[in-house]
Amino acid sequence: MRSRQLARSIAFTLPELLVAIAIFGILMALLLVGIQSSRSAARRLQCSQRLGQIGVGLAAHQSTYGNFPPRSPGPGGAAGSPFSHQGISWHVFLLPFVEQQSLWDAVEKAYLNDPEPIDLAQHREPMETVLPLYVCPEDTRLNMPHADTEGVKASFTSFVGMTGNFGSPASGLFGRRSGARPADITDGLSNTIAIGERPPPASFSMGWWYTTHRFFNVSVMNDFEMGSSSGLNSWDTSCGGQRINWPGIGDLSMHYFTNGSVSNECDKYHYWSLHQGGANFLFVDGSVRFVRYAAHKQVDDAATIAGGEPISSLD
Repeated sequence: MRSRQLARSIAFTLPELLVAIAIFGILMALLLVGIQSSRSAARRLQCSQRLGQIGVGLAAHQSTYGNFPPRSPGPGGAAGSPFSHQGISWHVFLLPFVEQQSLWDAVEKAYLNDPEPIDLAQHREPMETVLPLYVCPEDTRLNMPHADTEGVKASFTSFVGMTGNFGSPASGLFGRRSGARPADITDGLSNTIAIGERPPPASFSMGWWYTTHRFFNVSVMNDFEMGSSSGLNSWDTSCGGQRINWPGIGDLSMHYFTNGSVSNECDKYHYWSLHQGGANFLFVDGSVRFVRYAAHKQVDDAATIAGGEPISSLD
């Protein structure tokens, strides 16, 4: 008799069981959200650490040559070895300083045999080599090479060098053919952005780490370096952006540091990241800061090395 009473006392009614299942489901959902959030925070930290390692490489390059890597050399190259290779990226210039000497040797061999970097016959090995240091862990797509819309297979990067802003497009750390020196950076090393995040679009039409696609103007923007803001002519209706009238040019669609999506081809024209709320930026002094999208004006000011703009907080 007593055992029957005990059994009845611990039995659940159907409504009670449904409530218990619902509560369990809510708790599991909250747990999964917490796990996902912690994983995302860990990937963001890893991304920041990789940018920090790149900053160490930039400092070592500057210590060796007296200047930071130059803007991508044009068809005539740039004066002085190792700056004579046309279309080469700052990522390549850093190879000997980020424990990639053997890959640098492969690059030298490729350029010796063929000075045109997009010629896959000689440049295939470096073009298709994935370098984890140049990839933000949040973007797992970049753990392997991809073919672009033209069928060219290459490896990609999450990190883009700063060339300046729209008003002064060659005023950033990577805006000079000869490479900037510390003395040139009168805005202050801690106030000047060196590199920021920009995921390649789903089409992989931009974002190579080795060289740049032929159809981009290397004096303005390319796969691995660009300004903090860019302006597209008003006839280009495929991209939105903020429409402004620029003196002497006319109507432009401006693209600033803001949130983006890999599915939007136009987001390759500005800095953004796969993190929530902002992106990581490496400054010339080697510090890495996570900058919120609301600070797009400050990013524009910090894009130049000697613009004299007052820099408010970027944190």
